[in-house]
Amino acid sequence: MRNEACDTIEYRGFNINIYQDEMAEDPREWDNIGKMACTHRNYHLGDKKFMGKDGDEVVEKILAAVTGDNKASMIRDTWGFHGTSSFVDKGLYIISKLAPVIIPLYLLDHSGLCMKAGSNGVSLDRHNAYSCDPGGWDTSSVGFIFCTWDDVKREYGLGQDAVEKAENYLRGEVEPYSQYLEGSV
Repeated sequence: MRNEACDTIEYRGFNINIYQDEMAEDPREWDNIGKMACTHRNYHLGDKKFMGKDGDEVVEKILAAVTGDNKASMIRDTWGFHGTSSFVDKGLYIISKLAPVIIPLYLLDHSGLCMKAGSNGVSLDRHNAYSCDPGGWDTSSVGFIFCTWDDVKREYGLGQDAVEKAENYLRGEVEPYSQYLEGSV
């Protein structure tokens, strides 16, 4: 059974029919340089490999990606951060020094979902994430999109312009993912 066209455009004597994609592919399954690490109590967001049950688990997974699996658990064990919120703060500080790009992700959850990227770094000011939600009632920080130096070097080489290109690319990865969450595919 075929769906009805959402829209029809006439172009050079041809009718172009636009249909809603009933089985849209998750953009996080594409070949991305960014890694999207998220946690949310109601939704499975981001890359499956980097989903976490809470902020501690997400930060540990990001640390493992930027330092190596063994070093992340060593950092946690050495500092004795088990079940304390300070591990998230300290871990994000370390990540901000080791990862060339780390951008916080915000989710607007009100009559649908919309994701937005914040500023490069680890600032989590959810009140400035969406101008349509100035009180931050429907907005939450859900994680980060980041890349490693190996990713930047492989795609863009070295130098400050390479980091800027990687940051722009990661922001570009968030846009189709947000469209996917919104159902605009």
